Amino acid sequence: MKRVISCLSVLALAAVVCVSAVAQDDAPAKKKKGKGGGGNSIVAQIMKSLEAAKLTDDQEAKIKELGAAVQEQIKALSTEGLTPELTKKRAEALKAAREAGKKGKDLAAAANEGFSEAEKTVLTKSNEITTKFRKQVLALLTDEQKQALPEAVVRTLAGPEQGKGKGKKKAE
Repeated sequence: MKRVISCLSVLALAAVVCVSAVAQDDAPAKKKKGKGGGGNSIVAQIMKSLEAAKLTDDQEAKIKELGAAVQEQIKALSTEGLTPELTKKRAEALKAAREAGKKGKDLAAAANEGFSEAEKTVLTKSNEITTKFRKQVLALLTDEQKQALPEAVVRTLAGPEQGKGKGKKKAE
């Protein structure tokens, strides 16, 4: 149950990130803020969440490099139908389902209602890309840096598979 909730949390976060990543590419260049450019990009969000880890310059450079590749992949999904409106609609559906008290499989089913198979497919691809990026970022951190981060940040970076292997064993 916790794994499903974690997975859905990652999916919701990924949907929000995708909206900002796609929207950022469509925004005029003059709207960029701060030293990193796109204030809402996935890289900026990750970097902000990792402030407590005190990243090295090499780690920051590698995260930015990985992030640029992720944003290109997300941008490429726009040709398959990924739009800011679609990711916003998915995030709103997930929020409404949570507020209605849905959890686990019921939450996932409610959040996916009203989407075509093509839309579900492109949202899944987007989530897979961002989840892979988060895991790559986590792999760059030392054990000391991971311990310096809030547990919620580490769980988010670890992705939905973090709890695999725990729980009931299958009958053989």
